[in-house]
Amino acid sequence: MVRNYDESFQVPPGQVDRIVETARRAPSAGFAQGQSFVVVTDAAARRRIADIVNEPAYRKRGLEPWISKAPVHIVICTSPAAYGKRYGEPDKARTAGALGRWPVPWWYWDAGASF
Repeated sequence: MVRNYDESFQVPPGQVDRIVETARRAPSAGFAQGQSFVVVTDAAARRRIADIVNEPAYRKRGLEPWISKAPVHIVICTSPAAYGKRYGEPDKARTAGALGRWPVPWWYWDAGASF
């Protein structure tokens, strides 16, 4: 799905803060809370992110530059080390095994479910 944005609309900073704070408290595997969020409002940084995710390829196909035009980007970061630490604690240690043997990399799963 491709979206486009009304460039005259400004997202109120307080609204972004509430969204990120809600996502920060989302449930996670083992309550590891291994996600963090970076809010990007700078236009040049948003254009750089759009380049990284290959927005120019969309534009070559005639689509709108919707990634770079988004008024706010929220970059989701995750830490496998946070899950390793949490699953090394006594209440989780027997279920964890080695992180590499997990059937799902929970840090990616949780990051995707954050929003």
